[in-house]
Amino acid sequence: MEGAERTRGLRAGLARRLPLLRWLPQYSRVTALADLVAGVTLGLTLVPQSIAYAALADLPVQYGLYSSFLGTMLYVALGTVKEVSIGPTSLMALLTLQACRDLPIEFVLLLTFLSGCVVLLMGLLRLGFLVELISPSVTSGFTSATALIIVAAQLKGLLGLSFTAESVADNVRLIVTQWAHVRRADCALAAACCTALLLLRKVKDVRVRSKRMGRALWLVSISRNALVVLAASALAYVTHGPDRPLFKLSGRVEPGLPPLSAPPFSATVGNTTLNFVDMVQQLGSAVIMMPIVMVLANIAIAKAFSEGGRVDATQEMVTLGLCNMAGSLVHAMPTCGAFTRSAVSHSSGVRTPAAGLYSGIITLLALIFLTKYFYFIPKACLSSVLICAVIFMVQYRHSGVQIGLSPGDLIVNMAIDKAAHE
Repeated sequence: MEGAERTRGLRAGLARRLPLLRWLPQYSRVTALADLVAGVTLGLTLVPQSIAYAALADLPVQYGLYSSFLGTMLYVALGTVKEVSIGPTSLMALLTLQACRDLPIEFVLLLTFLSGCVVLLMGLLRLGFLVELISPSVTSGFTSATALIIVAAQLKGLLGLSFTAESVADNVRLIVTQWAHVRRADCALAAACCTALLLLRKVKDVRVRSKRMGRALWLVSISRNALVVLAASALAYVTHGPDRPLFKLSGRVEPGLPPLSAPPFSATVGNTTLNFVDMVQQLGSAVIMMPIVMVLANIAIAKAFSEGGRVDATQEMVTLGLCNMAGSLVHAMPTCGAFTRSAVSHSSGVRTPAAGLYSGIITLLALIFLTKYFYFIPKACLSSVLICAVIFMVQYRHSGVQIGLSPGDLIVNMAIDKAAHE
């Protein structure tokens, strides 16, 4: 009797740490087909967004794709919420940019690894309860501030300008000083892309009598990022001149899969070789700030889409930590879940986390077969994709002027907003 109870306890504990064991025994063909549709649809969203997030972090395009397959595949076995997809996000890209600006790629990979280590440690220490202590107004304020910063940072892409800015104010100043160099073609393309993205976003809400037509409109709406990037790239390819391209392009993308290597614990900056301690000192507060923010973002998304809003925060921390630690081995930037991807999965009828396997495969196929075509993706198009994705993250209801916001929440909110600017 005691042996049977002990066995059941071990099985329950193993299923809690390996959630794959909960749903795999009941996995059916119908469920597999639903996950396949959801995974492919998610992949069509993931690939163009990942490219845009790499550009936001000021990294070569391929690093966005490197960050989009291993984490989402690991989450299949370890994740607890079927809608969550681990990969690059606008928030992670912005924090990566702030922490690793003008530094070699080794710093990004080390930041990914250390962030994963910190999050994993938080999970092993069962610190998931700490997430409950953070007010929703703090999280929403940080998200809104991040969205506005990203919009400001992408304005140069819409205008066809190239410069490096240290802050929102610096962005505005440089745009004003370089206004004479604004490229009309890029402006026109950006306007067309933004218009198309916003219109296609609403296409799924059009009421039609035919169920098949409604499904087709929904698929077009969900795949709008891929469709717009494809159309803009085709236009850039057709109009490409040998001397001066009509649009500013993404440029050459390293083809093939990323090399498998251990996280870097030394780097060369200029003529100086930095050891592990020097690199950590250079990264500064990002080593702590990044894991905290990725945990907050991931748990918030998991709560939004989980049944009854209940989430095993500790297991999510362990999973997120392992995804980032493993991601650093394939040259990934810091990753976590994203509301946009989760919304796509939810609306696609996802049944289990297995959908992440299919979206990861699509990313791998893109790396193997499509990288030579990424050269022609206009930067104005990527900026449009980013802006149209983050403008809906701004939550006015939870802003600092909200009546009833406690002084403590307001102070913490301002502190986080300031950290996002630094």
